[in-house]
Amino acid sequence: MSNQETIRTLQQLHKLCKAGERGFNIIAKTVNNRGLKLMLKTYAQQRRQMADALATQIAAAGGTIPSRRSFRGMIHRGRIAIMTTLAIGPMETENVALKEAVLGEKTAVAAYQNALKKNLTPEAKTLVEQQFAQIQAVSQKVNELRGVSSDRLVVRLFNSEQDAATAVSALANMNFSQDTIETINLSQANEFNGRYNGEKAVTKEATIS
Repeated sequence: MSNQETIRTLQQLHKLCKAGERGFNIIAKTVNNRGLKLMLKTYAQQRRQMADALATQIAAAGGTIPSRRSFRGMIHRGRIAIMTTLAIGPMETENVALKEAVLGEKTAVAAYQNALKKNLTPEAKTLVEQQFAQIQAVSQKVNELRGVSSDRLVVRLFNSEQDAATAVSALANMNFSQDTIETINLSQANEFNGRYNGEKAVTKEATIS
């Protein structure tokens, strides 16, 4: 194992996670769908936590965090801002934003795959493996939101449980099977608590795949 190689690798991943945090936040600002906005903000929060964990590991290995931002990440975020501005209508904006998110996640997956090939310390390798699993899970969700796979994930946020139940009933009447419909009560879901700055009355998110 190489301590210097570990530090360099973790520094690159830290820069990538910070870029991912900013990217997801930018995309969240461009979409009107409140449920999608919530998911994207959650992913941004996750990347910030991952970056913090990497920073701790870098410091433990005797390294420091570079102050310079990722140039490629800046270009990617600039593309998001420009493309969504040029898009016509909310659906077009959402599709463009999610397309850029898919590209960003492909880069993240490739970076973590490459990192795991490096000569890392055992502690660093364990952390990178754990974060890679998180990256893969988000990448899959983003692809489903974009409709890249055979199924497409559709997310909606409702102001009350009654509104969500009405939506679920309408989907059932349109022959959506029950196992393709999932409802999440935000007040009881720890992963979403405190991550949405919308209406305080929001209690229910219906996710339909």
